Amino acid sequence: MSDWYSYPTNYSNGTMVDGVGKMFFNYPSTILNDTLAAGIIVMIWVVSFFLSSSVGTRKAIAVSSFISFVFSIFFFNLGLINPVIPIVLIIMTIIGVLGSKESGGSL
Repeated sequence: MSDWYSYPTNYSNGTMVDGVGKMFFNYPSTILNDTLAAGIIVMIWVVSFFLSSSVGTRKAIAVSSFISFVFSIFFFNLGLINPVIPIVLIIMTIIGVLGSKESGGSL
């Protein structure tokens, strides 16, 4: 069972909302269910994987995991994602680096 959170109706503390994105920016993952930030991280991983594999990089998994890891740290500091996501991405980065080492690539 989830709790109900009241969305802000007035901003008497001096902040101003210019749009929908700014209104929901400071809500933690308990309200947004960390799907938006996780979806952005998955999209960053897929795009960087396809871009790095299209130019022939053997370390495509390591490169895309590291780039996504940097963005996941940003989203984690904002409180939008679960801490498991950066841990999984750093593990994927290590596995990608070790896998590219065995295939004859140089670091």
